[in-house]
Amino acid sequence: MAGVQKVCLNNLNININNALIVGIIIAKNSPRTVGSKKKNGESRGVMSFTLRDSTIDTINADVWGSEYFVITFYERFLVGDVVAISSPKICIKSGDNEIYRPQATSPFYLSLSEGSSDMSIFDGDTFGSYLPLLHIPTKPCAGYCGLSEVLKITEQTNNVYVDLLIVVKSVKPAKTIKTKAGTDMTVRTVEIMDNTTPASLILDIFDIDTIQRAEQWRPLESVLFIADARVSWRSFAVRVQTCFRSVVTHQPHTPEAETLRLYIRNQANTRGGEAAAWAAWSGERANTASVSQIRDRLSSGVPFCAALHALLTHLDLDEFVTSKDANLEELRIRLADHTGELNARIPVNVLEDAFGYSVGCWDMRRGSEAVALCPPHVAHRDLASKVLFINSKTGADFFSSSPDGVVKWWDIRNTSEPTDSMIIDPVKTNNDTQGIENALGISALEYEPTIPTRFMVGTETGLVIGGNRKGKTPLEKLPSKYEAHLGPVYALQRNPTFLKNFLTVGDWTARVWSEDCRESSILWTYAHRTKLTDGAWNPIRFSLLLVTQWDGCLSCWDLLRRRSAPIVTAQLCDEPLLRLRPHEGGQLVACGSSLGTIYLAELSQNLGTADKNDKQLLTHILDRENKRERILEARMREIRLRMRQDRDGGQQLGESEACVSDKDLEEATADYMATVSDLQAQQQKSQQTS
Repeated sequence: MAGVQKVCLNNLNININNALIVGIIIAKNSPRTVGSKKKNGESRGVMSFTLRDSTIDTINADVWGSEYFVITFYERFLVGDVVAISSPKICIKSGDNEIYRPQATSPFYLSLSEGSSDMSIFDGDTFGSYLPLLHIPTKPCAGYCGLSEVLKITEQTNNVYVDLLIVVKSVKPAKTIKTKAGTDMTVRTVEIMDNTTPASLILDIFDIDTIQRAEQWRPLESVLFIADARVSWRSFAVRVQTCFRSVVTHQPHTPEAETLRLYIRNQANTRGGEAAAWAAWSGERANTASVSQIRDRLSSGVPFCAALHALLTHLDLDEFVTSKDANLEELRIRLADHTGELNARIPVNVLEDAFGYSVGCWDMRRGSEAVALCPPHVAHRDLASKVLFINSKTGADFFSSSPDGVVKWWDIRNTSEPTDSMIIDPVKTNNDTQGIENALGISALEYEPTIPTRFMVGTETGLVIGGNRKGKTPLEKLPSKYEAHLGPVYALQRNPTFLKNFLTVGDWTARVWSEDCRESSILWTYAHRTKLTDGAWNPIRFSLLLVTQWDGCLSCWDLLRRRSAPIVTAQLCDEPLLRLRPHEGGQLVACGSSLGTIYLAELSQNLGTADKNDKQLLTHILDRENKRERILEARMREIRLRMRQDRDGGQQLGESEACVSDKDLEEATADYMATVSDLQAQQQKSQQTS
């Protein structure tokens, strides 16, 4: 754009008139009407949002215009969008206005007016530069306030602003309420918790954009950092609200957030449930009591903790009871001892913890009962989420994985104990000891029958780790590691024709890797607006990637036709698609949604069949990208070596040492020079002929 200069936020000043600012939206406030009405009857609208272009620099921006323009602007740009702002007015902040905006580091704020400024979606690289900024809190996590301190706030100190680091316990459906002015307002209630108290608090969300983002928050897994949350008294209780000053950071990338996430996960898996948590926090000892003593204490209405030794005489598996927490299901049970019987309800997760996460086998000819089930003491410590059959002489061997970080091998003929197991705990040396407490949770599992002793796992921390069942030492058992994604790896599969290349799906991208390049993928998709949930190769057209999305779409990427965008995207449903499996014939794809519905999609003839030249063309693409990545890795090793020597104050590299004797680099140089020589010879020959 002529006359426009790109400026970073830390270089802004009020003398710049035609600035181009690129950043990611991390917060925005709902539009409102201000001032008197114009002559044409339209009201003047205004909204604000917060922009970020680095880990430190943030700035607030106001958008002014007609009411229709501001509402359209609010609906067009969402939190998480990377935008380019052209010709904004740069103003100096004043104390009166800043109390109605989120706290920003810049001494200026931007003013965008209808007709004089422009804002659009940035079409450059966003994945590496801007999207990670969405998970960096705007304030230090070390200064947050615990919920135990929030509960101490009295009614006299109403409307206090605090920073919170919390975990989502449950997300309630959005509902419409009437304001005092008689207008309708949408609100969503979220139950939150942390590690300072077993008590939970209610978080009220009024902003439409945040209400929509809350659809993707997962109970007991989603961590939120809320800067400047408002604490107030409502209905004789303390409640937390997001307001015009609040910035909500989902899944912040900080050590404090990871510590809180692990604490909540361990508490959820602890025997005793919420009562045990209250006992540990309050210091009250759970004394042993009989059924009759518990009945007597229940009549007082005061909560208490007790240890009951009784016989489970009835367990109702036919009916689930929904507790006060809508996301928690309970079962009715009956306990009995020498003093009488007691009817109670027990959460399903506590019951699963008591029975263990067993691995079982079913025979379709024998009905719905398991024909083989492993004992609880040898089962996984968490839900066995992935199971695959392996290549064996008997055809009865399989292996399973779980978020507990352990891979176990089983034989259908005898499931009393696993035949082998391996802890997914990458170590640096053979002298290091692998431990279950340091194991990485497994979210994806991959096995290729033609490589019977090797397998691959995707972890909840975004790593892809290659395993060797026949390894003797820890380094031989887990020989390779790839930093694939920013979050859990949802899908992992080798290419059916090119076994050295494999596909991973996680966060917002799908990536193609080569076993020879461990520092970076060789091909990848752009960062999607919604989370990707699963992916697979087409077994017939091996250049085709099939990817499911959180918004219910199925995307088809063909590496031979176009790598910048999918060939086709189909909206199968409105709910999230979680799983997909292509048919071995190549033209049918089964997709499963979050509601338990299976959708069968049929691909066109061009997407379900392969041409005779496809294998050769894809070989050239994969080899070229593989060689390019290896050259870049060699160059980065050279740069790191130079930086290390400069830092240590050692001697500078000589000319012979500075040259990287990389075979791929030499081959690429030779191919380039040969191509140039051929082109020059053809040009000279054509000139002589003419």
